[in-house]
Amino acid sequence: MAAARSWGAPASVGVAVAVFVVFSALFFADLHATSRLQNSCGMTYSSPVFTALPMPAATDAAMQHTHAKYTFSMLHVADDARLGQKLFSGVPLLFVPGHLASYKQARSYGQHFHELYRSHGDIKAGIDFFLVDFNEEATGFTGHFMAEQGYFINEAIKAILAQYAHLDATLRPTSVIVLAHSMGGIAVRTAMTLPNYMPNSILTMVTLSTPHMQPPFPLDSKMAGVYASVNSAWRAFANSCNESACTNPVFEDVVVVSIAGGHKDFVIHSSLASLESLLPPTHGLALLTSAMPSVQTSMDHLCLLWCHELLQTITSALNALIDPTARRIVARRESPPSLTVPGFATSERDLYPIWTPLVLSDLSRTHYILVFPVLFGISVAILATQLERWQLQIADTATFTALLAPTQHWRYPLEHARAMDLPSPAVGAGLVAAMLGLYYVDAIESVLCYSYVYLYVVGCVFCLSHSLGRVLRPFTYSAARCSTLFTPSVLGTAVIMIVFGTAHGVYGLPLDASRELALACLSTLGTHVLTWISLLLLPSRSPGLAAYQATVFSVYAAVFPCWLGDAVYFVDVVRFPRAIELNFLSTVVWFMLLLGPCLRHVLLARKYYFPLPPAAMFGRMHGATLETPTTSTPDACSSCFVEDGGVGAVFIQATTSETVRIGSVVVGPTFRVVACDCGVRFSSSVDYCDFCRRVCTECGGGEVARQERRHFREYMHMMHETVVAHRSVSSLLWLVLFGGLGLANITRSAHYIVYLGACVGVVASVYHTGLRGALDVEDGLAVTPKTAEPLMHEVQTPKKKKKVTKTT
Repeated sequence: MAAARSWGAPASVGVAVAVFVVFSALFFADLHATSRLQNSCGMTYSSPVFTALPMPAATDAAMQHTHAKYTFSMLHVADDARLGQKLFSGVPLLFVPGHLASYKQARSYGQHFHELYRSHGDIKAGIDFFLVDFNEEATGFTGHFMAEQGYFINEAIKAILAQYAHLDATLRPTSVIVLAHSMGGIAVRTAMTLPNYMPNSILTMVTLSTPHMQPPFPLDSKMAGVYASVNSAWRAFANSCNESACTNPVFEDVVVVSIAGGHKDFVIHSSLASLESLLPPTHGLALLTSAMPSVQTSMDHLCLLWCHELLQTITSALNALIDPTARRIVARRESPPSLTVPGFATSERDLYPIWTPLVLSDLSRTHYILVFPVLFGISVAILATQLERWQLQIADTATFTALLAPTQHWRYPLEHARAMDLPSPAVGAGLVAAMLGLYYVDAIESVLCYSYVYLYVVGCVFCLSHSLGRVLRPFTYSAARCSTLFTPSVLGTAVIMIVFGTAHGVYGLPLDASRELALACLSTLGTHVLTWISLLLLPSRSPGLAAYQATVFSVYAAVFPCWLGDAVYFVDVVRFPRAIELNFLSTVVWFMLLLGPCLRHVLLARKYYFPLPPAAMFGRMHGATLETPTTSTPDACSSCFVEDGGVGAVFIQATTSETVRIGSVVVGPTFRVVACDCGVRFSSSVDYCDFCRRVCTECGGGEVARQERRHFREYMHMMHETVVAHRSVSSLLWLVLFGGLGLANITRSAHYIVYLGACVGVVASVYHTGLRGALDVEDGLAVTPKTAEPLMHEVQTPKKKKKVTKTT
């Protein structure tokens, strides 16, 4: 067994490390080579002037905070003759920024629109350029902001159209052209599904590198919900259309043009900008910048906002759409336009020196988030393996890096499968059926992708663990000094003082119910993060507990990105308090319910190793070490002795508990046997002659051992429910691993790992709290085990001085 283990670990980990090193080197080499390619875009220079515009008060009480944090303005160029005018008569256009973006990024588009207006010399040909400022929110991290931004967009459009109330009804615009960058396009599409959307107020939408198909950061559950509901509404519209007309009045006249940057856009993969299944072919167009005849170049994510050739093309096309008869130019094409965008055009592939295989390159840029579910699965498998090793009382303590080997953390499930004694033909038939099923559902490629990501993650974690282990080794701490530092009371008090003190003391924010709830959520998350990081930076000096802490750190390292969106949202609530209503309260409660078990688990892992199973508890209570597989025979066991009076026995002088003294007279045995002359001592049986009694529980010999085994059986029968509880924990972890990740794969919902992490936290917390006994001490330091007490005790008694009696 030892030989197989020593071969399996280096071989399987070596393959994973090779995959990680080779493909990381290829990917970053491609990234470096692509970034060094010359940008053929011309620069756009502008001198913008931004004018703030008033917004009417919010009609929805739950959305009043949006008017406090968002603003509405207009863009002019410095030499624009319309600057400062109060009445507008052009065509309204609204720019919507994206993730962490500023409304000022629209200045280059404003310059191009101004040049078009100046060349026409007709005020009716002008574009009135309006902007919404989302305060540079991290829209891509959380879906909480989508409904708020969508609500404000609809209110801004109402305010824009109100600016033209002075015009005649025949000249008054009833809709707004929308130009949206990145996640701003999703905010606009969300706005069109909200109750405050004014029908037909958005008829033309141009999106720049907007991920329409799926979120670029799909670990936020709220964002996943936004995409599910919005895309569902737009797919219902696409399905309601036939060759002649559409039956959905909300989107009936909408035209969407999606433009993607191509290979050089490393923020949003261009394939996510597709509109397939979201619109009928007559209502949409998706294309790469390299496929546009007047551009013919790939560009990065921000270049879409200033590339002269691209902006000239887009502004000219939008200016042409001022003519109502030209607005549906997409519908007048002889052949339906494409709604699908590839990662990059075929013509681009000859320009870029790509060494990484195309499938893996696209996988790394579109499904990079798979790293976190796979890391979670590996970590939970290691956690279950550590637990099973502990409950089987395997003596050697495996390190975290040793258990990273696939041959280690998949060992026990495979052994359980082999224990079912299935015939080989049945196993072979099952494998063939599984392969056919995967082929039928077109999942072979997914399995290969997961296998690649699995090996990549194993290699990455092994390299990081090996490196960090050397760097952080001096930080191992003394339990006596730091055991009281990482307690819930100390950590919670410190984090609460820091969070609340910063908000109210440093920034002077007033008291508000929603603000205090948000600060409480941030304090809880801060306590969790601080304790979680301490598992890595300040591991225990106990090898077993240190390996367990490394595993727990790895589990929640996979879950941690799922909390980023909530953290960003609660920070925003602290800055701009919300109304106390059902949606906000449910968000707070749900956050605490999911985070609470994870926090409890890391706090317990900070102090305790796995609880002793009943078998080990019995051994500890009887003064024995943890029961281990027998490795010695009674004749060679160094932990036991025999009692024999036969010829050939080796004795040493000893005073035992059976030695009897009557005054100065010694009655009883005054020796112990250190070697036996019994003729059956080399037999494999544990039954020896009645004269020779073995008493050691380690080698299993003798009458005393048989009595111990009888007591052990009685004890285990009495503790039957506890035994079942201990053994069910690892089964529950495997169930969470296979069931949860299987469901996440079927539904293609990576954010499910936040729920799986909470499940692991619940299982581990109940296991630690409910099954921890009196002999489970902090920091994994067990009571020093004693050897089993022998039948003949050695008793050290001082020699008594003889009394001298005087005679007279």
